[in-house]
Amino acid sequence: MTIDSLSRKLATLASTNAAAALTMATTANQRIASIPLFSGLPNTSFDSSITAIVTGGNAAAGVGGASYVCDDLATSALAADNPALCKMSADGRYWRLAPVNGAIAAEQCGAVPNDTTMGTANVAALRAALSYVSQVCNGGVVQCGPGLFTLDAAALGSDGLAIPSSVVIRGQRGSTVWAPSSTPADHMVTITGANDVAIEDIELRGTVLFANTSRAALRRVKVVGRLSGTVQFAETGIAVASYFGGSGQTYQDATGSIDGGDFGHTMAGSVMTTTMSGGTLGVTQQARYVVSDFIPLNAAMRYVVEFLPGFLGGAGAAAPMITLYDSAKAPLPSGQSNTPTNLFIGNNESQNGTISAAIMNAAYMKIAVGSFRNYTTAIGLAATFDLSKIIIYSASNDLATQGLTASPGDAAQIQLSSCTDMIIDDCDFRMVNRSCVKLISCTSCSITRSRVRYSYQGFTDDGGKGNRITDNDIDLRLATSGGDLIGNKLLRLRGLGGTGSNGGDYSRNRIQGASWGIEFLPNNPAYRNTASHNVIDAEFAGMSLTTGDWVVANNRISLCSQGLFGIELPGADSVNAISATATGNVIQWRDFSGYLGFGISATCVGKVAVQGGFIRAPVVIQNAGTNVTGEMVIDGTVGEFGSTALLGRDSAISARFAALRPYVLCYPYGTSASGTVIDFKPSGNANPLSLRIDHLVPAAASITQIGNCSNVSLTMPDIRPAGYVTSQYIRIDWPTNAPANVTLKDCNFINPPADMGRSQWCSLGSIVPQTGSKVVMQGNVWGLQKVPAPTGTYNRSILSGDPLLSGYISSAAIGTIAAGGSWTTTLTAFGACTTDRGYDVQPGTPGALAGLIVQCWGSSDDNVTVQITNPAGTARTVGTLSLWVNGLRPT
Repeated sequence: MTIDSLSRKLATLASTNAAAALTMATTANQRIASIPLFSGLPNTSFDSSITAIVTGGNAAAGVGGASYVCDDLATSALAADNPALCKMSADGRYWRLAPVNGAIAAEQCGAVPNDTTMGTANVAALRAALSYVSQVCNGGVVQCGPGLFTLDAAALGSDGLAIPSSVVIRGQRGSTVWAPSSTPADHMVTITGANDVAIEDIELRGTVLFANTSRAALRRVKVVGRLSGTVQFAETGIAVASYFGGSGQTYQDATGSIDGGDFGHTMAGSVMTTTMSGGTLGVTQQARYVVSDFIPLNAAMRYVVEFLPGFLGGAGAAAPMITLYDSAKAPLPSGQSNTPTNLFIGNNESQNGTISAAIMNAAYMKIAVGSFRNYTTAIGLAATFDLSKIIIYSASNDLATQGLTASPGDAAQIQLSSCTDMIIDDCDFRMVNRSCVKLISCTSCSITRSRVRYSYQGFTDDGGKGNRITDNDIDLRLATSGGDLIGNKLLRLRGLGGTGSNGGDYSRNRIQGASWGIEFLPNNPAYRNTASHNVIDAEFAGMSLTTGDWVVANNRISLCSQGLFGIELPGADSVNAISATATGNVIQWRDFSGYLGFGISATCVGKVAVQGGFIRAPVVIQNAGTNVTGEMVIDGTVGEFGSTALLGRDSAISARFAALRPYVLCYPYGTSASGTVIDFKPSGNANPLSLRIDHLVPAAASITQIGNCSNVSLTMPDIRPAGYVTSQYIRIDWPTNAPANVTLKDCNFINPPADMGRSQWCSLGSIVPQTGSKVVMQGNVWGLQKVPAPTGTYNRSILSGDPLLSGYISSAAIGTIAAGGSWTTTLTAFGACTTDRGYDVQPGTPGALAGLIVQCWGSSDDNVTVQITNPAGTARTVGTLSLWVNGLRPT
């Protein structure tokens, strides 16, 4: 074949193919028709070659345009079940909605945004879309465009919008909103028994229920609750300082009125200063208060009181007192079972059996500030109170009428019941007047990377197994009328909470404004949960983790000045041992107001280990409870205290503090704490105390008050006393019904106060120890000198080690000692006993006893005999001189 022939053949073939392609394109175009609205389909006929149509809208132009196909699935049955998605044309054929990449749009089913009259139609359209995607497409996506889709509450009924399995509802983030026409009694959306379901990129203004669901998800969803607004507190503008200093100002001692003349109190601007002297009050526990005039309130309102940082200064403050009165100015019970009954304490957990801690029904209140002195503290301490830092708020809007009998946290905006492997991720919760999410008996579910704002309660996990609530930002602060944000002191609600959970991980959350940051009660000692790396800024409790085995690590907790617990764990169980480990936690009160509060509070039935970390609290660590067994172990913690560093009652304690020092010395009146750095008084003497403090600044208080303990070991190699105290630095009282062992080792007082003698370093009390008791001393130093034996009523023979046994006589009239004769006297040397030998006796005049034989021995408890013998053949005249006697007990 020639080249020309080949060229002509190829040209002919190309022309034929082009014609065929044009014919195919024409045929295809003839098979797809276009009509304005899908609602007009019943009035339209099509050529039999057409199998697909395109609409410009569903019922209105530009809204819900879609493609429809005529195939084997488009039947009269489908049209009967889904009239919004399948219709018969005028030529008798049926046409159904054609999904695009497995997705259909709600608008294609008749949903219309931004039209409040379409609530009933929108519910029907969404139900049709959900049914169609599930039954016809075997799963897929229902998309919603931008705008507010009103859903009629009556049309939703008790079932709401039921989402079937394998269906995803997806909106446009930030612009798609589902909202009920009114607040329904039941859920707006329900997912019951359906699996592989997801809701994404939609704002939901109603409640949602997931029940018996697996592999469901809520992603990038905004959830808006039922609070009417962000402002829930009103600033009263009450100037508290103006009610002090006038004719209505009174004085009291916490039990009754006094004339105010036996303690110091001055007012300069808004700052009140109070002092107490030792001459008036002796060495008893006492408080003295300056009391304001009546402060008027509205008995119909609820109030909370805030003590801002800077309220308290100086040293020796008592807890401020708030008392309530009715319209006749008679005492009004606060409902908190306090003494007196009208005393209101802002950090109480509840009142009158409610979940509130608010001032209610009061027509007047008084505020009292003052000083407290314990029998172990210094005299003359001055406490200052800046009364302008006391702010009184009233509850407003929803919070003013919120029911208080049942917790609003018991209900939920999003509830998961008996769900497995569900994910809530990257969601926003706003204005929720209940729990934002509540997990009930769920397994392996997670809430992550979500945010909560202006709401009552965050997330709860009840009866869960292996659930994870991590990496969330939960801010429960509410706005004031002045534009500030404050924590919710009025309601006892939580950032995270729950009961009966096991294997849970509650970590890396940021929580602000909750009255209780995290509170979980597993209620089973075998249940093990983790709470770590959380950052919590709470009102009354950072974490309450009880009745379970907890690992609590590297949390950062900040509490308001009225805080009660930094971390509370693990709780008591009457049968089983419970353990918990708290490692590397940083716990700080934002400031002290004088109220009682505990950095870590534990009731030890099993073992509680506190490892490292830093705690600044009125009481750094408390071992709470009575008549329990178990052990608390503290290792390497640094503490700053107001009243006490370690408060122990029952269970053994083995503690090593890296450092303890005062922050603002304050003494909550009425507590059982003694005001010393270490207070340990178990009810059962079998519970031992082993304590080492590497660095200690006791400030203006004694170091220890220890009683009824059969085994005490104290080591404090670096004690830096800051001032005079009225009692011994170390005080240990013997148990009355059992022998005890006391070991005092390397207690080193560096630069002790000049006005305190060495004998004040330690007292063993006035109780006579039981037979078999022992005291061991080793390496204890006052300044640069060995310390004497502890004072107390005990047989000195039970003391061993290296106490300094010293005595002194200023004018020993020795006179003349005959040849071969001797002179004898008895000196007081505290701690001496009949077994002591080898004393060093030195005269006040050097060399005065040269050539004489000087001997000294213990002749009785606290007494030594000094004998000076003249071995020469002639008499020796010594005259009158002073004698020092020093000895150490052989170990």
